[in-house]
Amino acid sequence: MPVGYVSGYALSEDNQTVKLFVNIKERYRSLVTKASKFWNIGGIDAEFGIFKGLKVETTNLESLVQGGIAFSTPVNDLQPVRSGFQFELYEQEPDK
Repeated sequence: MPVGYVSGYALSEDNQTVKLFVNIKERYRSLVTKASKFWNIGGIDAEFGIFKGLKVETTNLESLVQGGIAFSTPVNDLQPVRSGFQFELYEQEPDK
């Protein structure tokens, strides 16, 4: 079920990772806490090389916007995060 969308991306300040900017709809923001885990589920592939530059690929735009990222939050963690909080995006669903 879509609870937000990817609004953009940028190279990190240290040029080692790619930042994805995700907007969570207001009614679902309380579901995202510091303990939340995010992972790729739909065609996002990003890589960066000094000589190649930044390359972000997706199977299609719909995949990136409507289902490219999933998340879960432990039930016992109810303190939502503020705007701008950063999470690691795992390649696959992390072990629980």
